Amino acid sequence: MKRFWPVGLGGCLIACAYIAIVLARSGWDPTAALAQGEEAHKQRIYAETELGREVVTRPALGHDGKFFFILANDPWLLEPSRHAAHLDYPTYRAQRMLYPILAGGFGLFPAHVAVWGLIVVNLLAAGVGCAFMGKMAYQMGRTQWLGLVFAVSPGVLADLDISGSGALALSLALAATTLSIDGRHHWAVAALTGAVLARETMVLIAVGLFLWLWLQQQVVRLALVVIPALALLTWRVYAGFRLQEIESATATLEGLSRNFDLFPLRGAVGASPFWSLSTPTLIWIAAQIVFVLLFVRRAWGTRHVVGWIAWPFVIMALFLSTAVWIQPYDLARAIAPVFVAYPLLLFARDSASPALVQQPKINRAPKWQLLNYNRR
Repeated sequence: MKRFWPVGLGGCLIACAYIAIVLARSGWDPTAALAQGEEAHKQRIYAETELGREVVTRPALGHDGKFFFILANDPWLLEPSRHAAHLDYPTYRAQRMLYPILAGGFGLFPAHVAVWGLIVVNLLAAGVGCAFMGKMAYQMGRTQWLGLVFAVSPGVLADLDISGSGALALSLALAATTLSIDGRHHWAVAALTGAVLARETMVLIAVGLFLWLWLQQQVVRLALVVIPALALLTWRVYAGFRLQEIESATATLEGLSRNFDLFPLRGAVGASPFWSLSTPTLIWIAAQIVFVLLFVRRAWGTRHVVGWIAWPFVIMALFLSTAVWIQPYDLARAIAPVFVAYPLLLFARDSASPALVQQPKINRAPKWQLLNYNRR
């Protein structure tokens, strides 16, 4: 990764500049990144009690950062009545455990440090994501500096803004994809496990990567899907056990229903009355839909792994709920891998039919491996 660390550093600096803008608006108060809501009284009072001061608020209910702050103060769920009881859907929120565990210093950081921890972890995640996207761009025959797109993609910027776990999850998933191409499957499994434990929908990238290896390279790597899924299931069982006294039996299903719908595009239809022409909302939603359609056109029939790992999120978008479709930043976070995959496919050399070569089995190298594109 020697060639790509400058790209990672550049991405980290871009993320720092964006966070600086967010914090500067509130007098450099780190609670601005927690997305505490004016109407979310329960979470706001909790944060002010833990920090011993007032926090910066946003309109309405705010967003995910306020929940990750709660989890960062007790990432192992050892005192649920004090902390997790302030979550709206405790087990559903607690399943995204990696981000608050890292931000909370594995449960060792006090609240005023955990606030900064949420910011720092996302800044580092942006750098890691840029480095690995840069490596993939180089393998596809383009400059590694294309990796900087990761730091400015809409989904990543939205998570930086609200201290969400998506930036960390996507960076680990992209790292796993690159490591798998390099034949480092054990490390790829570890990275995918971390990605799924940061955001459960990253299991779709594991499925896409598994299918690509199986159908395009005739290699079966069940561990890429099974181990991350088992890790997520194990943590959910643990979280459910720890939180059973403070959560109703239907709370987890209610959390899922907020994000997904059983019928395709019903969520988009339900959200359409809220897209007012007098606000930028409709423009941003339309831009994202156009972007997805451009990805579909470019990725249709592609044999490159980048297309395969992003396709499941296009399908998932059809089943997103009204609550997700209403706000552009929620939609951007849900389909974040598409915003990373399309630029790679767009600028790749002959991305529709990448060269594959059969290689002897050496050390950890797979039977089939993606060639570094000729840099003519």
